[in-house]
Amino acid sequence: MSHIIIFGSSNDYGYGDHEGGWVQRLRKLMDKKTLLDGEYYYLLYNLAVSGDTSDNLLERFEDETRRRVYDIEDPDKTIVILCIGKNDICWSKEKNDFSVPIEKFGGNVRDLISLSKKYSNHPVIIGPGVVDDSLCNPWKTFDYYLKNENLERYNNKLQQICLEEKINFIEIFSVFKEKDYKKLLMDGLHLNNQGHELLFKIVKNYLEKNKIVEL
Repeated sequence: MSHIIIFGSSNDYGYGDHEGGWVQRLRKLMDKKTLLDGEYYYLLYNLAVSGDTSDNLLERFEDETRRRVYDIEDPDKTIVILCIGKNDICWSKEKNDFSVPIEKFGGNVRDLISLSKKYSNHPVIIGPGVVDDSLCNPWKTFDYYLKNENLERYNNKLQQICLEEKINFIEIFSVFKEKDYKKLLMDGLHLNNQGHELLFKIVKNYLEKNKIVEL
């Protein structure tokens, strides 16, 4: 038995997708295989919380992970997936700053990697996706301002840290940017059904190709 624990925010929770989002699609695939094959057994936990930043994730990471990992002595049986960045990059005019400034964000990421390694030999980080700049400045009536140029800066920071720490990194920013990405967003910020399907395929293919999960 192996555990897959996925942390993230509203996109990872599945907001905007009538099928429950990319994480639920992954779980559905794995649950079906588990029911058909007695030798195949994964438990997937979606621990995404809407609005979470890397600050929030750091506060709750260890408590939530510890409650779901039965055998801490065998970190080969746990896969931790962290989806980080998009909420950190929200600029607030009131604060005149990002939700989590980039240097603090980098420190948070390194701390999260360190914690992940306590429980898993297979930590994976998924970078932030894209937004529709024309709909996110501000986003709806909130004091949230998001731009792709800032998402790219944080994404590059994340990628650099993963390279230094030798952590699996799933790049989605450039993949979405190369497509007609505005059609993959529901409200300029969250993925729609098609966006979730694309992200599901990207994650599935990466996990399979790198032999992190058998799918």
